[in-house]
Amino acid sequence: MVEDGVLSQDEIHVLLHTEDPLIVAVWATWCEPCLPGLFRLSRERSASFSAIPILALAVQDSGDQELYTQARQMLSREFYMARLQPAEEQELFRRLDAGPLVVPTYLLFHRRDGTNSGFEIFRGEQGLENMLNNLKRTEP
Repeated sequence: MVEDGVLSQDEIHVLLHTEDPLIVAVWATWCEPCLPGLFRLSRERSASFSAIPILALAVQDSGDQELYTQARQMLSREFYMARLQPAEEQELFRRLDAGPLVVPTYLLFHRRDGTNSGFEIFRGEQGLENMLNNLKRTEP
């Protein structure tokens, strides 16, 4: 984990290009189901003893700095936290060919060869068990 749980753009790039599985939880401060979904994901991760890293990626920011700060303080022990500007979020989704940006969205990256070619997109609320089951089906 990084200091204060917040990643720089370079650290996000490194995390997205590792070979290990990764969940990216895309959320926004204005999104009503997003924050409860992150807390549920945190509880489920603790209960399952899953070691898969999770990057909580705040996008489409409405400027609610206080809510973002509170969420970061509560979740940074469980998740990597990062925030993207509008141009960065569009570029990320374009590069991944992930379709339109909708929140909440979860990107599940499988074991990869560094090209980010193996990932699944879950739009809307998702449980960790559902995502991990998809991960298990793709492992050799």
